[in-house]
Amino acid sequence: MLYDVRTVLPSAMNPHIQTVAKAYQLIALVLGLPSLVGTLYFGAGAVRGLLAGRVEAYQPTGSNDNMVRIFDGILKVVHGVGGFLVGIGQAIVNGLAIASITLLLFSTALFFVGRGLSQGQGWARICSMVCMGVVGLVSLLALLSVGRSSTIALLALLVCAGSGYALWALWQGFA
Repeated sequence: MLYDVRTVLPSAMNPHIQTVAKAYQLIALVLGLPSLVGTLYFGAGAVRGLLAGRVEAYQPTGSNDNMVRIFDGILKVVHGVGGFLVGIGQAIVNGLAIASITLLLFSTALFFVGRGLSQGQGWARICSMVCMGVVGLVSLLALLSVGRSSTIALLALLVCAGSGYALWALWQGFA
């Protein structure tokens, strides 16, 4: 039977790396599904806002009656405030669409890194080590900045421990 030394059988791999790979795929699923829904929803809102065009300026009636001119002034102010609020709303929708697309791309990258880890690819280990190093440093900074008696500190400690485990497992895979 011929055996190719360039491939690593998944059953012969380190079980800790398989755990890290499954965690990457689970995180990709947890982040990817809501961001897909957000991308579709907010992307449709952004496209709708772009296709709607700008709101036209208010045109006064041009009457000489004082009462009509007062109403024209009130309507001009209301129209200006409404146009400003529409602009702010559209900016928020565009920002949420960009954030959703970014999170969707990030979760797709996590999925492919998890698949690469489960297949024993070297590039996936290196990418995963860099990613876990950054996550570990950010969570360590969060832990040190918020103090020890908060819920965020506990969450940061758990993330630090998880990234430390992942770094240890990935480093053991190179040995």
